Amino acid sequence: MTDQIFLSYAHEDLTKVKQLYDDLTAAGLNVWLDKAKLRPGKWKHQIRKAIPRSRYFLLCLSQHALRKVGDDKPGFIDTELQQAYEIADAQDERSFTIVPVLLENCDRGDHRVSVWQQYDLYEDWESGVARLAEVLGGRPKQSEEDQFLASLLGKAEAKYYASDYKAALELLDLVVEYGGASAEVWFQRGYCLDELGRYEEALVSSEEALRIKPDYASAWHNKGNALNELGRYEEALVSSEEALRIKPDHGPGEKRHQT
Repeated sequence: MTDQIFLSYAHEDLTKVKQLYDDLTAAGLNVWLDKAKLRPGKWKHQIRKAIPRSRYFLLCLSQHALRKVGDDKPGFIDTELQQAYEIADAQDERSFTIVPVLLENCDRGDHRVSVWQQYDLYEDWESGVARLAEVLGGRPKQSEEDQFLASLLGKAEAKYYASDYKAALELLDLVVEYGGASAEVWFQRGYCLDELGRYEEALVSSEEALRIKPDYASAWHNKGNALNELGRYEEALVSSEEALRIKPDHGPGEKRHQT
């Protein structure tokens, strides 16, 4: 699991903060938000435990959160936000980082806050959150096309490992059509074609896998099998020997990707 990220905010900003929580969680990050994580019991005690256990403290800034510059007591209007910040500020900087994020176009805070690298989310929420998530160690957000390809690949793999080679091949052909052909896809396609007795096509697909990844033992083995079925025995022997050279314990008919 990734490092914990504590979200601290003024209660008036809860709607935006919930969206931030959802977006960062979708990026694979481990986010602590009181509305999602508080358990029965005293909430202050839970927050005092959660902050030191976090790697990042996201300080959500807005007009609701900040006192006006020049006030006698600069800091945060929201009492709970102020208390959370004081706990965060006491942590060891070597293992704990405060990250101010601007939810709207507002003052950047007094000297305590302005010393930290800040991230603006209000001008372009999607790109701002994507940049923030990347800095915090999250995975990039998938485009609709990437999500579609991932869905196709998942279905193809399920059919492939269930030995439903005809259905798997149809899905793998779609993956190739939409530009998602990796060495693994070409290998699986070749394996399906081999199982369906379409050896010429299996050979072409295995060679595509090897063009992308020349040291792919499973693809060399599959190529050898297709060549053998086509009566090209000397070439088949060379391919099988190459598979064993790369991976000495490679067994015949292995379906999984071999590195």
